[in-house]
Amino acid sequence: MQSSKAYTGVIKAYGQAVMYEEALVMFNTMNEMGSKPTIETYNTLIYMFSRGGLYKKTKAILLKMGESEVARDRDSFNGVIEGYRPDGQFKKLLRLMLRWKRED
Repeated sequence: MQSSKAYTGVIKAYGQAVMYEEALVMFNTMNEMGSKPTIETYNTLIYMFSRGGLYKKTKAILLKMGESEVARDRDSFNGVIEGYRPDGQFKKLLRLMLRWKRED
């Protein structure tokens, strides 16, 4: 079994190469092989999908993150902000942030 750090590194490399589907396949493989995603793994995916404008995938990763009981951190929030900001999606971002505040 590979370490979470190794899988996260490969996921990040795919993201930098704009190979989003391959990154998601690697994330799923990571889970199937029993390597537990860390906060760094989730944040890598959040940044990658947010910057790519893939909001549904970002949301899916956030939900999976919650299911795995990995707590969001400052980098998680910043990753989402980075994704919504360039497209002028401020209303959606505000709704998301308010929902997170209620959940915490």
